[in-house]
Formats: sequence, structure tokens, C-alpha cells
Amino acid sequence: MFLGCMATSPWWLTACGGGNDGAIRLVQASPALGALDWWVDGSVKASSIAFGQSSGYRDIDSGGTEMSVSLAGSASLLLTADVSVEARGHHQSWVIFGSASTLKALMIDDEVTTPSSSYTTIKVLHTSTQAPDVDVYLMNAADDPAGATLQAESPALNTLVDTEDVKSGLKRLRVTTAGQADDVLLDIPQMVCAGGGVTTLVLTDGTGGMLIEAIQLDQQGAVTPLVNPAARLRVVTALNGSAAVTVSAQGVALLSQATSPSIKDYVTVSAGTLTLAATIDGAAVTAPSLTLTMGGDHTLLITGTTAADARFTLLTDDNSIPSPSTSACVRLVHAVTSLASTAVSLQVDFASMVTNLAFASASVRVVLTPRTTANVRVIGGSQTLLQLTDQVFAAGAVYTVFVFNDGAGTGLTTGVLTQDR
Repeated sequence: MFLGCMATSPWWLTACGGGNDGAIRLVQASPALGALDWWVDGSVKASSIAFGQSSGYRDIDSGGTEMSVSLAGSASLLLTADVSVEARGHHQSWVIFGSASTLKALMIDDEVTTPSSSYTTIKVLHTSTQAPDVDVYLMNAADDPAGATLQAESPALNTLVDTEDVKSGLKRLRVTTAGQADDVLLDIPQMVCAGGGVTTLVLTDGTGGMLIEAIQLDQQGAVTPLVNPAARLRVVTALNGSAAVTVSAQGVALLSQATSPSIKDYVTVSAGTLTLAATIDGAAVTAPSLTLTMGGDHTLLITGTTAADARFTLLTDDNSIPSPSTSACVRLVHAVTSLASTAVSLQVDFASMVTNLAFASASVRVVLTPRTTANVRVIGGSQTLLQLTDQVFAAGAVYTVFVFNDGAGTGLTTGVLTQDR
């Protein structure tokens, strides 16, 4: 992945700045929303600005101005703010971030004094409410990540943070959980920072809720999405028998001689199309290629009885914080091979959460009130397949109920409640 920082603005991005007009652009940094329309003093100034893009600089009368945003094509405003526009062609970026219910905006000055031609000024705007506290590292692209320089330590949420200037050139960007350099949330192998430029790194939420994305916002220059090249993948084995399963993807071990039922932790792998290698009781089996969403979370579910009838199913997981954050979320995965023709349902404290879920599939998430002594029940046909008591559903957490055969080949069922966030 090759990403550029432009120190100067191309002519098609720059406003004329005539008279006392300021030059403002809107930057769409909210992955939770679709394309946005930008309103200035009650009229649409620019339309259909997609995530990770900008409107380009537009002439705006200097002084106090009312600015708003709406979903593209809608007259229902999501956010309205009174902003101060500088005069005589002064450049500013109005950055929109957050979710629809917590949408925010920040005006960034694009007339910051530039460094010498050998350096790039780096600023950080951490807007990801899904991610934990983070640390931001920059290093030369060819360097070992173990020697990375800490660029921003736990930058405050929703606040523009100044950092040390860096030597210009080809850089590698890494964002990790704060204080845990090995817990990588974003790794961009190559990012070009031109000398004499100013760049703001806007950190945003990833699609799966655990990894993050970023936008490279160059002063009076390009606005470039830094798409996360990684995804998280876990393997769940649910064979109706005790066969040992081994799975790898592109040389990354995902599972080693695991007997069913088993649920492995998420592993960070390359996103995109992956080729799987798998064996069951030592016999190689044909496994499909997987296509993983960049920045997403996924579960590879293996069902069946033997190598001859093994089935590989890729599920997409939403591990984002529930909305509202004071609630919890639960979903159900049906992996009972002996009941492949029977739909299953989920109850929590005898209230229906999921109904008629087909085999080898996952339900959508269901929001529920947090509780500490919940009764969890999975039903298939007229049978109770799983009964769990005194289960905890904590505020802000995401859970999955897995139900599968017990692995002994008898057709009996078991299951587990996992906390995925």
C-alpha cells in the first residue's frame, strides 16, 4: 500500500479566496455514516462527500457562519454549528466524525507554519470511540517495527494533538493499544511524507469494531483514506465427532490439532482473499478461499462429521460497542451438525431474542438490558439444546451463544456463551 502526503495544494482543491472570503473544505471522517451533504447558511455547498473524502476548498464569507451536514440528498440536518471563518483566503478543514447520534465537528487550521524541507509536521486526531486508548508509532518503512518511535502516547479523544516533527520520506504507521506495542490495531507499511508538509492523522473506527482506520489529511493537499490492510479471524470447530482439525491461512496457523467443539481466539491476518490449508485427522481437505473485509472481524465455522462432509462457513462479526453503550448485545450461532435441517431459537430470561436461525449461520445482534444472573436457553424443534444459568451480560459488551454437538459423535448438544468484546 502506497500513500502520499502532498505538501502543497493542487489547483483543483484550492479556493480562489477572493476579497475577504476564507477557504474551507469539509472532510468526511465518520465511517458510521454514508455520503454527506454540506450546508452553509441554509444552502447546500457540496454534495455526496463520501467517507475519507473532502469537498475541496470552497470560498466562504469570513466571520461567523452557520454550517450543517445531512445525509446525501436529505434535508434532515444531523449537525449544525456556528463556526468562525478566517478572512483573505485563509485555509481551514472542517472535519466531521462520530456516529449519527454523537456526531461532532472540529475546525482545523490549514495555515500552520511548515517545517524545513527535510521534515514533516505530524498531528493526530483520535476520533475512534470503538478503539481503546492508543499509541501512535512512526518509523522508516524499512526498519524493524520493534524499533519504532512513539509519535503520540495516548492522544486524547476528539482533540487535535501536536507531535514531534519527523524526517520526511517513506514511513510506516502503526497504531497500537496504549502501552501494548504488540497489540496492533492499524499497520500501514508505506506512507510517504513529503518534506516541508503538515499532515493530520485522523484515527477512526474500523468495520468490525476492534481494529481501526485512519485518514491522512494533508494541509492544503490530499485527503487519503488509510484503509486497514488487516482483519481478525477466529476458527470454531463444531464437528459431530472427535476428529482433530488443523487450519492455516497464507502460512498463518489458525488452529492446530483441535478437537470439537473448540473456539479459538481471534488472530490478525491479511484482509482480502486468503487461501486455506486444512487437515482433519491428518487427511487434507479442500477448503474454500476466504474473502475478509479490511478492518473487519470474522469467524470461520467448521461443521460436519468427518473429512468427507466437512463444511467451512465464513461469518462476519460485528463487535462494535452496543448502542446505547449502557446496553449489551447477544447473537446466536447454530453449529449443531446433527440438526442441520432444524432451525434454532434463543431465549434470555425466557424472552425471545432470536427465532428460526438456520444451520451454519449467525443471527444479527440483539440489544438487551445488562444483567448478572441471566438464564440462557437455546431451543431446536421441541428440544432444549442448551441451558445456561447465572450468566452475566455487562454494559457495553458483545456476546455470542454457540450451540453445537458435544464432539462424541452421539448427537448430543452442548454450547457456550462467549464474550467477544
